[in-house]
Amino acid sequence: MQTKKVFVASPSDCSRDRKIAREVISELSARMESDHGIRLEPVLWEDMAPIYDPNNLSPWQDRIDREMRTCDIFVGILYREYGTPIRAFNNLSGTHYEFMQAIAKAPGMKIMTYYKVPKTKERQGLKMTMLKKYLASAKVPYQKYTTSREFRERFEADLEQAFDRTMEGRQRKKNLKSIIRYDSGANAGNFFKIVYPPIHQTSQGRHQRRIDWKQRLMPDVVFEDFKAIEKISSAVSLIGCAYEVETSDISGAEHFEGNAIWLCLPRNELAQMHLKNIRSNGKRSVRFRFEDTVQDKNKATERTIFWEDADGKELSVRSPLSRYLAKQRRGALGMWNIDLANIYARDYAVIARFKRGTPYSNQPYYHYFIAGIRGLGTWGAGSCFGRWHNVLAGALTGDDDFQVLVQVSYDRCKIHKVRVVSGEDQAYFDSEMQDDTIERRIRDHDHLLVGEATG
Repeated sequence: MQTKKVFVASPSDCSRDRKIAREVISELSARMESDHGIRLEPVLWEDMAPIYDPNNLSPWQDRIDREMRTCDIFVGILYREYGTPIRAFNNLSGTHYEFMQAIAKAPGMKIMTYYKVPKTKERQGLKMTMLKKYLASAKVPYQKYTTSREFRERFEADLEQAFDRTMEGRQRKKNLKSIIRYDSGANAGNFFKIVYPPIHQTSQGRHQRRIDWKQRLMPDVVFEDFKAIEKISSAVSLIGCAYEVETSDISGAEHFEGNAIWLCLPRNELAQMHLKNIRSNGKRSVRFRFEDTVQDKNKATERTIFWEDADGKELSVRSPLSRYLAKQRRGALGMWNIDLANIYARDYAVIARFKRGTPYSNQPYYHYFIAGIRGLGTWGAGSCFGRWHNVLAGALTGDDDFQVLVQVSYDRCKIHKVRVVSGEDQAYFDSEMQDDTIERRIRDHDHLLVGEATG
């Protein structure tokens, strides 16, 4: 059972609301214990026994301060009184000093402050003004309230929200541990290589141009690949593992023995080689492959995911991204501007994990493949290690290997939504390429923009 301490600070004229704060903390604690294994402990000076120390001018406040510094959340309640000045603290009140200690400890301690608006003038107006100016200078906001009932409602909602965020962090870490597996007993089992294809390679992995490397430190990276790397590296770090980001040009990677996360499969020759080895192993069925297919009389090619459904039937999944761009960026030539970002678009990606041994040892390692048809798909797949972790974790079965097909939606510079579509049929993927479907989704997007502008 984990314990989180909540310290309540206030002058003596807030006694009623202090009792309410204790009740709210205890009530939420009962729910947190049963749902999440977390106990909330209210810490109030009324519960503390004073410790006499002739060498300390303020033994009572010293005891309070020591307890406060062990807490996770600081709740400050203010009303009309400033509090009793304490000589040892340059005649600051105990409450003022407690705020100073909490602010010094932030962000390790969350601070929640409430101010009951008095019906008459504050009793210690100048000192209360001084305290409020100090809080403003430290950028500590406070909620105003007028009745104890209003305080209860506000504090209950705020405290629950504070721990909801904590629970979200705990849930993300739990989900990521189910997504990112590694063998802690293996040599370097908790180390990952994140490998991406540099921008100076074509889709066949060949170099496009000569570069003067006396003028450049590292090769460029596709923006969408960078966003995926950002999310994945953060996730690997969060579960306590080390990682290294490298380009697919790295020497000796064909013999790499360890955990690897391969980005952008169609442009990553090394990733293709390792996936081919997994496929040729014979023990595992790889449900996906990427191919450039001819789509019209002009022999224009279009990258396609061939996805094997649950019945073993191979489906053709194409990206509608270029069609979304063509319909919303007519005549969009020249320099980039932010208006070009205000569009809606979709793409697809595969996220896969394979547990594999190596020919050099019996130690198991994991290979991950994060591959969009286009860059948007790779970005969205990477976001399944960030904001959309629940989507991917919810699709896993507990097996060592998994293969998931996702649909990624983009809206105004961010990933709007990620949805698992592994179970959809060919009719669904064909309909997503139709002009009327694409135009309807664009209209829905434009309608939301208008609503936000006028709302």
